[in-house]
Amino acid sequence: MLDAKFWEKYFEVYDVLNLVIPYRELLEKIADKLEIKTMF
Repeated sequence: MLDAKFWEKYFEVYDVLNLVIPYRELLEKIADKLEIKTMF
């Protein structure tokens, strides 16, 4: 099982990635291909 330190570091990196526009565009393209609908 993953410990709290791992998740702390993971979310630190994840938060930064969400600020990077190409990363967000990639996520949107993946969601479109998978036909995932957002709640917003």
